[in-house]
Amino acid sequence: MPTPREIADQKLFADALASFRQEIDKKAAQGGTSHERVILPKKAIKAEDIEKSSVLKQAVEDFAKDGITLTFFRNDHEGAFFIKEDHWFRATW
Repeated sequence: MPTPREIADQKLFADALASFRQEIDKKAAQGGTSHERVILPKKAIKAEDIEKSSVLKQAVEDFAKDGITLTFFRNDHEGAFFIKEDHWFRATW
């Protein structure tokens, strides 16, 4: 049975990363060398949960196999405990 963290991890990252990969492939076909997209989770997620995301870690490894560097950025507001926005994916190849 999945833990609450695993469920949140899937909801936040799985679909977003799949569609982001499609955007990357399209951008690469047009000659681009980088792409980024903001993601806005539907509910507040602890910064710790984002950093421990197994889905994100696996995506970084999978993208690297194709020569793509995937980075996840979080613009942490000072003193914020929950992050609701201001985080995004960036890919370079």
